[in-house]
Amino acid sequence: MAIKLVGSLVARSKRKSAPLVQYGSNVPGLDEPARRHPPGVHTQRGSARVCSIVFQSVPNRSRMCVPKVTAPDVTGEPPVLRNGVGVPLDGKTTVRDWLDRWMAGKKTRPTTNRGYQSHIRYHLKPKIGHLRLDRLNVGHLADRFARIADESDVILAENQARREQEQRARWGKPGRPPEKERERPAAERQKLAEMKPYRKANGPATRQAIRRMLRTALNAAIAQQMITFNAATHVELDAAARLTGTACTRSIT
Repeated sequence: MAIKLVGSLVARSKRKSAPLVQYGSNVPGLDEPARRHPPGVHTQRGSARVCSIVFQSVPNRSRMCVPKVTAPDVTGEPPVLRNGVGVPLDGKTTVRDWLDRWMAGKKTRPTTNRGYQSHIRYHLKPKIGHLRLDRLNVGHLADRFARIADESDVILAENQARREQEQRARWGKPGRPPEKERERPAAERQKLAEMKPYRKANGPATRQAIRRMLRTALNAAIAQQMITFNAATHVELDAAARLTGTACTRSIT
């Protein structure tokens, strides 16, 4: 029995391997289903034969077909999340931090920088400075500009009320007021002192300037691959009134 088993193994080792054929080749003895087998699609037995041939032809066989195993994270630190361009998202950069960093690197004129700093200090930092830069959306900016418009309407109304109060606080006639009329201007001046001083209203032109500045800052953040969307580009604002020029002509005499 042992002699027959050894002989069978020797005969099997001397057996020639089947020749490799291409798709559609006419080889005698090749059955029709195998001849019509589509290229690029292998059966399980054919794939195993190809892998065996390649494995035997490579000198360093110990480095083949060895899956790469990644060592588990034993430090306990959370994985680093990244956006679509591979930039780490730490969730700590706010709008306030980015505007400060952006202004520190600006190389524009001092007058332009003072205007930018005024917009940032009075209109952006107090309301949206705490928001995360990567979570700033169109809704946040639309609400902020709507509040700026409402505050501007309040300022215009307060300025108009102060002008009217100034008119009431004056006597408005030549000479000193008579004795019985002196108490009324004094009371009106007391009311005028309690009113807020004149303030500058932020009209449509100012809101457009704030949006241009913020859009430039967010474009710089996109260039540094910190965000992928500029919310200031898609905010709808009222159009500012354009200045109409007057043509100057010189009459020829």
